[in-house]
Amino acid sequence: MQHNATPRSTQLPNSTATKIARTRATAAKLVCLLASDHDGEVLGAVRALKSTLLAAELDLHDRANIVEFSPHRGMLAASPREMIKCCRTCPELLTSKELAFVHSMARWHGTATQRQLTWLCALNGR
Repeated sequence: MQHNATPRSTQLPNSTATKIARTRATAAKLVCLLASDHDGEVLGAVRALKSTLLAAELDLHDRANIVEFSPHRGMLAASPREMIKCCRTCPELLTSKELAFVHSMARWHGTATQRQLTWLCALNGR
């Protein structure tokens, strides 16, 4: 498969964005499995991700475009407060559980745990 050298638009077609939004939660869980130390889990995650995307008439290139052209891409190294602020500007991208987490983090006055930071970074990376 050859890579197309023509520049891509920074805006995805609405139908593609809708399809990706429907696969977001499942894809996010599967991408997290790619960090596994067990080769079988990683391979299974890749196959499941491809299958999930195929069912939505998408492929890995469509998913990569979301990462590449995300308006929040530069925010990944931001402070927790900046990430919270960014997440709160796009509540439609978050589930109710994720939104509740972001709101609770906005009220948080202590130091965030590693687990909280990991989740916040994952949400902010959308």
